[in-house]
Amino acid sequence: MAYITPKYPGRVWDGLSPNDDRIDRAQNLSPNREDWDQIVAELIATQTELDNVASTETGPSGPTGPAGATGPVGATGPDGATGSDGATGPDGATGPDGATGPDGATGPDGATGPTGPDGSVGATGPTGPEFIPAITKALYVDKNRVDSYTPDGSIDRPFLTIAAATAVATDGCLLKVMYAIYDEDVVLPAGVSLEGYGANRTAISGDVTTTAGNAISLRYVTLTGTTKTFTINSNCMLEDGYASCAVVINGTSTIQAWNFHMVGAASGVTPVTMNSTGKFQSFLATIASTGDAPAVNQTAGQVILNTILTSASRAASPVIISTGGTLVLSNSQAINSLGGPAVDVSANGATSSNPNMINGLVAVGNVVCGTKTTAVEGLQFISVGVLSGTALVYHPASRVDNDSSVTGDTVKDALETLAAIAGPTGPTGPTGPTGPTGPDGATGPTGPDGDTGATGPTGPSAGLPAAPSGVSKHWVLASDGDGILSWEEFTPA
Repeated sequence: MAYITPKYPGRVWDGLSPNDDRIDRAQNLSPNREDWDQIVAELIATQTELDNVASTETGPSGPTGPAGATGPVGATGPDGATGSDGATGPDGATGPDGATGPDGATGPDGATGPTGPDGSVGATGPTGPEFIPAITKALYVDKNRVDSYTPDGSIDRPFLTIAAATAVATDGCLLKVMYAIYDEDVVLPAGVSLEGYGANRTAISGDVTTTAGNAISLRYVTLTGTTKTFTINSNCMLEDGYASCAVVINGTSTIQAWNFHMVGAASGVTPVTMNSTGKFQSFLATIASTGDAPAVNQTAGQVILNTILTSASRAASPVIISTGGTLVLSNSQAINSLGGPAVDVSANGATSSNPNMINGLVAVGNVVCGTKTTAVEGLQFISVGVLSGTALVYHPASRVDNDSSVTGDTVKDALETLAAIAGPTGPTGPTGPTGPTGPDGATGPTGPDGDTGATGPTGPSAGLPAAPSGVSKHWVLASDGDGILSWEEFTPA
């Protein structure tokens, strides 16, 4: 490269040619050291300006030089960004099921979940026996009417006989029978009840029969036919009445009798004969026979007598005889005034799972149980009578409710164990009255004298007069009652 310097504007020097190949200055002398320094300084000063001057023309390209040696491989650049996932391929065919592994150990129970909602109400159970029938219509009967009218059963135009009313009565009717004695047989249709105007005012002297079917009620009536029969073939409620005739219960009837007395007025008439496979329950009443006849003769079903007085006068036969079903006597009496048995259940149907029961019975005469299981929880004999049987159960364990932790082979053992366990101390009772004062005890021995105490300081003498002297008189120290002391003259007698 050739440089043009300001000092030698007309000269060119490429900085490499020998001196003789270069056009020198006017003296044709080689540049000295000062010249070279000047040249270099001018070159440095003008380098930037020369570099910024654009060439006005491009020179011809030189020949391409030989390719340089391949440089070393550069360092691997950083990994490019991960590409997006490709589309999911189709599912492969399902392989065959593997063999079932052994059951794992049962895990611990989880916490109890919240209580679920109440379940739906279950279906209504079958309807039980109906003892208080629904009344849909009342028909009136009044034997006492003597005026002329056409009876229709209304209260203004009552029927004159019970039979006339039953002829038109249907299920759900109530016959309201005015006070009088009705000398007629009565057949009550199924579901037809009868109500009098007081047991001592409305009476029927003939046979009375109920028809099998819906329940009925018979209230406030006396059945006076002593040789007649009240035959019950349906569920029936008997209330506040009296029967002097025989009462016979048949079929599957269940009877509830409240304050309905049954007393056979004629000799040899059995007041109650239970042939039904249902129940006869009597409360607060008297059942008694006259002559040699039982008060109750049971052949089937269950007889329950609660607070009932039964009596008969029989020398060899029982007051209550049960040859079928089971018998329950509770808080009742069985009195045989002629020395025969009070109760005989030795031939009835009691078993260990369905026993007879005697609870709170007062008896005159023997109670005979034979081989029939009978639970006895209270029996008292008056004057005569013994209890006999080979399957008697006294306070059966199944009827003893004791959830304490005290155990024992028998109730006696348990009671004795309880007696040995001290119970908690009860509250203190009220203080009793003070007893009389006892005599004084003997005087104890005199104790030793105590030590003499230290002498106290001398008290002031102000306010206390000096004692006067004298030979014929005495002076004493006296108090005026207010605590003030003084000397007073005293003359002895």
